[in-house]
Amino acid sequence: MIHLDKPISSSGYGIAVVSAQMFQELCKEHRIRSKKMLTYFDKNNDVFYDFIKKGAFVPIPRIRAYYYQIFITINDNRTTYEEWDFIPTEESFFLEVKDEALWVCSFEQIENWKYKDLENCTNIETYYYLSYEGERYTAYSAAKYTIPNGKYKIKIIGSSTMQQSRASLLDQMIRLLQTTAEDGLPVVPREAVLDYLPNLNKRVVLEYFDKLKREQAAMQQQAMANNQIVEQMQMMMQQMQMLMQNVQSIQSRLDQQDEQVKQDEIRFQGYQQGFNESKALTNQVNKTGAIPDELKQQISGMNDKEFAELLANNPDLADYLDDSVYSNNEAQALTNVSGVSDISYNPDPNENFVDNPPIEKPVI
Repeated sequence: MIHLDKPISSSGYGIAVVSAQMFQELCKEHRIRSKKMLTYFDKNNDVFYDFIKKGAFVPIPRIRAYYYQIFITINDNRTTYEEWDFIPTEESFFLEVKDEALWVCSFEQIENWKYKDLENCTNIETYYYLSYEGERYTAYSAAKYTIPNGKYKIKIIGSSTMQQSRASLLDQMIRLLQTTAEDGLPVVPREAVLDYLPNLNKRVVLEYFDKLKREQAAMQQQAMANNQIVEQMQMMMQQMQMLMQNVQSIQSRLDQQDEQVKQDEIRFQGYQQGFNESKALTNQVNKTGAIPDELKQQISGMNDKEFAELLANNPDLADYLDDSVYSNNEAQALTNVSGVSDISYNPDPNENFVDNPPIEKPVI
């Protein structure tokens, strides 16, 4: 048995056993210029079956993306390893080997077919991976096996590691833990995976995860409580702003009302004072039949506006006023307007000016 120590990647979800020289000859025979051979085969099924019929390659499709160990036996001279179980199969294929080279390639390598890449090498690396023991391994997209030229009847036999290996069981348990079931939970619980870890205190690990779970739940509850407090504070701030706006509006209206009350009170006081004075004046006139000299002097000292208001409030007073009061009042009004009592002025005959208009007394 030939065991190649180069794990083959199944990138593209498939592996193919290829006679590279035969494969290239058929590409020239069918005048295929495309490098994407799998895409070409999907569109040209007759060409695909011709490649298989003439022994250019044997495809192994629809397998999980992983890295696979390859074993080759000739003339059914098999030697099995204890850790491997072989899955029997009855199906066989035809392959014609030239240039003493048998290649095992990933579907990704076939889809990007470049014969020159295979002529002068024995393998093509694709990526690195770590084992559970922490060792670094290389996976390959293509690897070469040297076998004699000829036409071969090929049988593809699947194999798997036996379930006696603890590391193999741990690998499967981890994959099941990462697989989600219908209810959204992992297929196996964490506790089941811990059983396959060596030298592990399972109780301590579970207690640690339970502690983390409780802390996360407490943090989530605290975050929810904090969010509620923030929302309540925001609502209170909005209510405070609305309240302040209402208070300012009410205070503005109260200030306006207070100002109006003050103005009304001042007007009322003025009216009351005028009314009392008018009443006193009327009583005095009614008693004596004439206006006292003291009152006449006060009236004579009034300006036109005050004099007009006095007559408007006391229309009967006009009957008791004589011309001296009118003339004195006019002179006083003129004095108030000019700002002096004795005016001496010689106008320039060439100067244009407008005389002060006469102050008119109301007609009573």
